[in-house]
Amino acid sequence: MDVFRASLLKMAGMFTFTYPKLSFPMQLISRLLLIVAVAALMSSCEKDNVLIDNGGEEKLTVVVNAITYTMPPKTSFRVQLEPGTHSFSIKGEDGKELEEGRFQVTEGGLLNAAKTEYLIWAEWYGDPSKKEETLKQEWIKVDDLEIYGEFIRIPGEDIFVEKQWDYSIDEELPESVQAWEMGSKRWVIKRKLFRLDDAMQHYQTVSAPSP
Repeated sequence: MDVFRASLLKMAGMFTFTYPKLSFPMQLISRLLLIVAVAALMSSCEKDNVLIDNGGEEKLTVVVNAITYTMPPKTSFRVQLEPGTHSFSIKGEDGKELEEGRFQVTEGGLLNAAKTEYLIWAEWYGDPSKKEETLKQEWIKVDDLEIYGEFIRIPGEDIFVEKQWDYSIDEELPESVQAWEMGSKRWVIKRKLFRLDDAMQHYQTVSAPSP
């Protein structure tokens, strides 16, 4: 499967964006049917479409559709849920019920078991000259820290969040990405979901001056 996929990507004209460096094949190839085939192949490989996350400081017992999961603090795991309505309940370490109800899944996303805050971070890859005019960047304040960029802040009261990101909390932002070559476009935006405290640590790391 990996060999077949790699061959399709090469034939369809896929290229690599690396920030701050940029590299990509010079040949322009437009094969719409092939692109659709590759996209279908990639989507068919996706599984475990819902991430259940305990971003809090307390062990939780999470029940989804009558299946029980015991979750220590700061842990997460993936489950496969079909589109539709699903039931859940959440109990604290003392056994007291904290929350119960239903949530609707369209394609997949995050079940926020601890009802903590998250941040969706937009990362730029490619030609840096287009970054300022393309990203919707602004200053936002998180606790005592002001950060600058394109972010979506997810409030703690949202028990389920439909996926709006490319990389979840259990995935790293890559140093480079591959994307389809579209005319003169030489950039791509990828988004990552962070727990709010992890996002602040990441911001301080990437914004720190180089030694």
